[in-house]
Amino acid sequence: MKCTKALLIIFLLGLQVHLHAQFQFGFRAGLNYSSVDEPSELHPMGGTPLESYQNSRGFHLGMSFGYEFYDFLGVRGEFLYNQKGYQYLYQGPAYQFFNSANGQRVLTTGDKVTVIENSNAYIDFPISFYVKPIQKLEISAGIGIGFLVSAYGNGVTNYNNISGNVADQSWELNYNYFRDEAGQGITTEENTFFVNGALINGLVSTGAYYDETELDGKYFNGVNINIHGALTYYLNNSVYLSGRYFYGLSDITNDNYSFIKAELDDNQARIPNPRDTRSLSTQISLGFYF
Repeated sequence: MKCTKALLIIFLLGLQVHLHAQFQFGFRAGLNYSSVDEPSELHPMGGTPLESYQNSRGFHLGMSFGYEFYDFLGVRGEFLYNQKGYQYLYQGPAYQFFNSANGQRVLTTGDKVTVIENSNAYIDFPISFYVKPIQKLEISAGIGIGFLVSAYGNGVTNYNNISGNVADQSWELNYNYFRDEAGQGITTEENTFFVNGALINGLVSTGAYYDETELDGKYFNGVNINIHGALTYYLNNSVYLSGRYFYGLSDITNDNYSFIKAELDDNQARIPNPRDTRSLSTQISLGFYF
C-alpha cells in the first residue's frame, strides 16, 4: 500500500512538471568581444614576450529553442552565426624568405613589426541548462560546437635592419585562409633590391601562406569546441539582455603552420613551435522569445 502511494505521488509530480513544461522559440543578436589564449614566443636573448593578443569586435545572430521543465528550470539550444577573431602583434628579431625574380627562396634577417586582425565566422550550436533563482534573472551554462565557415586576416608588416644593407621594407597582409595558395603574393618592380646577388622584387602584399612552399591543410582548424556561462536579465516576459562568456576547449590553429619567428636552426630551417590556441569570447545579446 505504501509503495502504491509513493508511485502515485511520483506520477502526480511528474504530471505537474509536464503540465508546466513549455517549448520556447526566439531570436538573439548582439556584439562579440573576442581574443585568444596562446603562449607568446619569447626573445631568444632576453626572454621577453615577442607576441601579444588583443580583443577584436564582431557580431552574432541566430535562433534559440528552449524547453522549460518548470518555472525555474530548463534547457536551451541555439543556432548562431558567430563572428570571432583577435588582434595579433609581433615585434622583435625575425627572418624573412623572399621569392627572387628567378624563383629562388632567399633568406634575410632583420627586425619585424607585424600587426594583423583575424576575423573568423562560425556556425555555432551551443546547448545550455538554465535556472532562474528569481523571476527576471537566469543563470545558464553549457557546451557547444562551432564549424568554421570563413577566415580572413588584414594587417601590415614593417621589416627593417635587414641583412645585406637592404632598405626597409613594408607590405600589406591580405589573408583569405580558405582560398590562398602557397607562396602567394603581389610584387612590384618599382622597389627592387639584391640579396647575395639575387634580384628581389619588393612586396606589395602577401597571402596567408606566402612563407610556405606547399600547403598542409588550412591555418585554422574547422571545428571549435567550447564551454560557456551566462547571466540573463528579462526586461519583461519575452525580451531579455544577456552576457555570456565562451572558453575554447580545442586548438583553433593548425600546428603545421606554427614556427619560431625569431630564429632558425643551424641548417637555416624553420623551427616548429606547436602550441594550443584557445578561443575566448564575450557576447552581449538582446533577444526575445515568443
